[in-house]
Amino acid sequence: MSSRLPFRCGYASFGIGRAVHSEAAPPAEEPPRIPAIVDLFEMLARERRNLPAMPPELADVLLAKLEHVQASDFGIGPDICQQLPPSAAVGYIEVGQTREVTLCVFVLKKGASLPLHDHPGMHVFGRLLFGRMLAVSFDLEPLPHPPAPTSPLPPTPEGFPPAPPAAPRRHARVYETEVYGPEPRTYSLSPSAGNLHYLEALEDCCFFDVVTPPYDASQGRDCTYYFAHIDLKLASKGEFCPVEVYQPRGFYTHPLPYKGPRPDWLQAPRAPSDWV
Repeated sequence: MSSRLPFRCGYASFGIGRAVHSEAAPPAEEPPRIPAIVDLFEMLARERRNLPAMPPELADVLLAKLEHVQASDFGIGPDICQQLPPSAAVGYIEVGQTREVTLCVFVLKKGASLPLHDHPGMHVFGRLLFGRMLAVSFDLEPLPHPPAPTSPLPPTPEGFPPAPPAAPRRHARVYETEVYGPEPRTYSLSPSAGNLHYLEALEDCCFFDVVTPPYDASQGRDCTYYFAHIDLKLASKGEFCPVEVYQPRGFYTHPLPYKGPRPDWLQAPRAPSDWV
């Protein structure tokens, strides 16, 4: 009779199926959350050279980043409208500007508005931070044919230069009309979709804009205001109306200080000759 013990194999032989007493490992610490505005700044810094061209995939990323931005990221609260003097209805906070992009915040008292204006060749990505706002956007119809060149007019008998001819009346079609808020809301416009818009505060409100490329009259990107021959508050999508260039009387924005973070690459506006 053999004295060898039979080989026994079971889960218990490997410590499986029985209690193993050991101290539990401490939970791993989560990395600190990056503030949404800092995350946005970092993305813009990486992509700043691609911003003016704005490929669709970059637009999607930018809109997704904006979804997390809140008023507190800018050091702004609902009481900011009270910082405007009684004579001012619209405030402007400049976050920063480069050759490729402008970042800014607009503050509107209830009833204030930004007149209908364009963004020639530009993309705008906005985020309503608080309040309610009516937004009416238009697509400007192309001129039927380019205006014929004209020779300089002779001076008047008094010696003063003649008044320039009136700009031709254009037509525009309502691209979208919507009330944003009271929850934060992200929106956008492009050179070919809703490039003209009118914004009116239905209650005290505030919004953040990413504008690329910035306004620059020397590059053909001046801001033009339009008067629409339509009741903007009653406009409906697809409606067609004449518009003409005009200068709104008494409209101005009151500067307010920026109290949020600003990265080194994003500085206050500089002269074009200083850009690198």
